[in-house]
Amino acid sequence: MGIEVEEFGIGFPPRAIKLFTWKGTDFTLNWIPLGGSIRSRAKTTRMYRWHGSCQPWKRIPVLLAGVAMNLLTAVLVYTILFSQMGIPDTHSAVVAAVEPGSPAATAGLMVNDVV
Repeated sequence: MGIEVEEFGIGFPPRAIKLFTWKGTDFTLNWIPLGGSIRSRAKTTRMYRWHGSCQPWKRIPVLLAGVAMNLLTAVLVYTILFSQMGIPDTHSAVVAAVEPGSPAATAGLMVNDVV
């Protein structure tokens, strides 16, 4: 889109490490692991000033790319979690504890019973 960017950060600042520089843009890994951030070459780093200085046909794809990357990251994280841990079985439960005199004890449930 021709928008000059000084820094592209994964996560929110403060910066943890600088990963590399490519075509004059620093790629960084930041301490707060939510979303991402950019610092444009404008005199200010405030996002609302950046939005005001760009034409709408440039702003819309850039903003949609940010939303799409957040969605893609969520799908990737859930895919990795489910592939490592498996999908939870919600059709049965294992009894962890039975209090004496409770309805479960009266019914004869014991620890490690599968319900």
